Amino acid sequence: MKSQLNGVSLTGLAVMLCCLAVLPPVLAEAAEEVKFRTAEEAVLNVYWTDTPPVMDGKMDDACWQEAEVAKDFFLFKHAGVPLNQTEVRVSYDAENLYVFWKLYEKDIDQLKEGTPDQTRDHISWVDCVELFLDPGRTEKRYYQLASNPSSQLYDGVYGFPNATIEGFSPDWEPVSGRFEGGWTMEQKIPFGELALGGMMVATPQVGDHWGLTFCRNQGPLHEWSQWVPTDRGFHEPVNNGHAYFRGRKAGEALPAVPQAKPGSLFYGPSALEFTVENARDLKVAATVQRGEAAPAELPARIEGEVVTIPYQLLEGGVTRFAFQLASAGKLFYTGQAVADQPLIRAPLAAMAQAAKGDQEMLAQLGTPHPRIRMVAWQLNGFLQKVQEAQAQLDQGAALTAPQWQALIDDTQVLQDDWHKLQFDLALAKAYPGKPGEPQVAFAVGSGTENDKFYKDLAFTGSTTEPIRLALAGNEYGSYQLVIMPFWRNLSEVTVNCSELKGPGGKTIPAEASRWFRVGYVKLENWNPRTSLGREYEPDPLLPAAPFSVARDEQAAVWVDMKLPAGAPAGVYRGKVTVSAEGQEVERVVEVRSYGFDIPVHTSFEADVWHSVYNWNRFYGNTLKYNSEINAKHSEVLGRYRVNSIPGDWITICPQVPIYREADGHFPFDFSTFDEYVKNGVANGSRSFWCALSCNSGWTAWLNDPNRQ
Repeated sequence: MKSQLNGVSLTGLAVMLCCLAVLPPVLAEAAEEVKFRTAEEAVLNVYWTDTPPVMDGKMDDACWQEAEVAKDFFLFKHAGVPLNQTEVRVSYDAENLYVFWKLYEKDIDQLKEGTPDQTRDHISWVDCVELFLDPGRTEKRYYQLASNPSSQLYDGVYGFPNATIEGFSPDWEPVSGRFEGGWTMEQKIPFGELALGGMMVATPQVGDHWGLTFCRNQGPLHEWSQWVPTDRGFHEPVNNGHAYFRGRKAGEALPAVPQAKPGSLFYGPSALEFTVENARDLKVAATVQRGEAAPAELPARIEGEVVTIPYQLLEGGVTRFAFQLASAGKLFYTGQAVADQPLIRAPLAAMAQAAKGDQEMLAQLGTPHPRIRMVAWQLNGFLQKVQEAQAQLDQGAALTAPQWQALIDDTQVLQDDWHKLQFDLALAKAYPGKPGEPQVAFAVGSGTENDKFYKDLAFTGSTTEPIRLALAGNEYGSYQLVIMPFWRNLSEVTVNCSELKGPGGKTIPAEASRWFRVGYVKLENWNPRTSLGREYEPDPLLPAAPFSVARDEQAAVWVDMKLPAGAPAGVYRGKVTVSAEGQEVERVVEVRSYGFDIPVHTSFEADVWHSVYNWNRFYGNTLKYNSEINAKHSEVLGRYRVNSIPGDWITICPQVPIYREADGHFPFDFSTFDEYVKNGVANGSRSFWCALSCNSGWTAWLNDPNRQ
């Protein structure tokens, strides 16, 4: 070990003190005596209520008095029993699932409520509840609904094809309350709001089986507790408990819907269809809502026990079908079916309009490069295909399902072709040469540090305007260059930054600027139909060295510049030059100095989760993270005044061997981690934030019986 102090490194002493602060009252020895509930033992019968609860955070409604109770929570990672227990009750009716949480809190004054200005999906998680629902208990597809004492909410969806958290915003309601000795959370979740594209979700039938579990984040004591304890995280659907919908606890049996079919939920004609049993004076109401438009009524047919709601989809996007079935004037079955079809009309119209504009642009350019004539010919053929697809779309009501699918496929092919064509059109627009002159090999675009430039996405910014930065002394600024070959391969591309001259003959040396090649990481699971970004994502900054750019691609260069301390106020001008294939392209660089310096060490201490987790996520075991790589990592972070001493448990725990001795004590080896601390200090870090409490941190690490 290094930096020994009575057998413990200085780093080790700081981290162990933090570790002791988050250890729960129940230690490893006590945890071994607890009989933990398994997923198969976690069973909750959910009963129907004829009187929905008043959403007020109070547990005085009849349904809560009759509901079964999920109680006796355990700490995450089987770490024992929490000091602050939780009880949860669940009920339902035709429209909603109702959940009531009773959360005991010994120090209610320390409750972290969150703030009213928090936005959806961006809430305080310090004190909150997390509900996990898996209709049908698939153990793969589930919903997460979280809310905190200020009734702010988060909703997530996992395992569903083409579904994203950003696109999932169900209309559900959380209401918080207080009682002597704790706080409450009452939640109302409409069943139909859980429907995603291509799905129908409706009132559970008697005997239906869902997976569910209840999790709690308790702030003051850092207790993460669960109805069914897990070891990797709250997101373990295979370890969810079991909910069985039982109908009324006593009295008349509910009408049943033993069969429900959503239809194709695809372009063309189809229908929702329900088979109903035990209903009296059956009534049906249905609506259709396309996008953000107001819902419109849909007609329904009732033939004996079969309800049919016909529909026809002629437009893409999201279409929601809502339905309600009533027996003797009382709702017994509601829900929604959602169609989420690829757009056809809008992209065809947009491509047609843009292509016509580009035809005019090419006509004005002429042919300063032979390739531009080919681009014009390709554009004319492309526009003809788009117009043919538009004509077919106008016959939509007569199209069969296979014809609709063919039109969808053709539109996607046209969009792919348009993407490739736009790349050539951008090059044609940027080409600076004249007819009869030697061909220009490449152009150089520019952008800010906030831009992302992809290899195959056409650059549409400036290739001539000055590159501008505004800095204080000791401050770093960055800009990017985009190397755009004109229909040829480039090799041995290099970049040179000149000195910058300012007021009174003052200069900024060329050495103040430093350039990097922007590397690209291939996203193995990237889906061009649903994913953001591109297949190759710009990510690592690689050391400056000559590089190549393939034709039909572009490459980005990152330039850092540090304004020296003491630089007088004013504008400093110079240039950056890109060389390749015997040609040079210069761009003007202007840096405005504010005339004052910022301190070398920042007084703003930020808890940045600098973690090796993402390194392992992207690079796996191909390149093991070590102190040498960490030194480079810290140097990059230090240039941007980011604390680079890793303080999160994901980094610390795996890097610090812990040994369980026979006498029960735990020796820690901080020799590797000490190197990380030295790297951070060498690059301006002056604070050490121990975020060890997340997911119980070392609490669970120490209590793991498999750790040697």
